[in-house]
Amino acid sequence: MSQALIAGANAPLPTDNISIRILSQNAIDCAAYRLTTEGKVRGDGDMIFYGQTRSDDGSVSFRGHDSDGFFDINLPAQPASIEKIALAFSSAQTLAQVGDVDIQVLKGSQVLMTCQLSANGRDEKAIILAECYRRQGNWKFRFIAQGFNGGL
Repeated sequence: MSQALIAGANAPLPTDNISIRILSQNAIDCAAYRLTTEGKVRGDGDMIFYGQTRSDDGSVSFRGHDSDGFFDINLPAQPASIEKIALAFSSAQTLAQVGDVDIQVLKGSQVLMTCQLSANGRDEKAIILAECYRRQGNWKFRFIAQGFNGGL
C-alpha cells in the first residue's frame, strides 16, 4: 500500500534504486538537479532533463516525455558532495492551465508514495515538486510544491 504525502511532508526512501514518475494532463518540462550542501549544481552534469537524459556519472537518468516522465535514481551511487536531488518542472503556461500534477515514488513496479499537486488557482509557471535528500546518512523524500512566477 502506498503512502500519500501532502505538501511539506517527508518519508524515508529505500537504500537502493528508485524511480520518480511525474504525470500531468498536459506537456511539462521536468528536470532533476543534483545539489550540494550550498544548494547549487556542480556543473551541467548535475542537471537531468529531456535534452540531457543522464547525469555525468549515470546515477540519475530521465525517460519519458511530455505528460509522463520517469527519473531513475541510484541513491547509493550519489557522490558524497550531493546533498539533495530536486525535482522541478516549468511550462509556458501557468499551473492552473496545465492541470494537476501527480508524483509517484516507485521501487520497481511498487508505488511507495504518491503526491498530488493541485492546479486550482495556481498561477506559477515553475514548481519545485519534490526532493530526495540526505538526513543523518539516510535518504528521504519530501513533497515541496513550491511555485515561482519568474522561473526556477
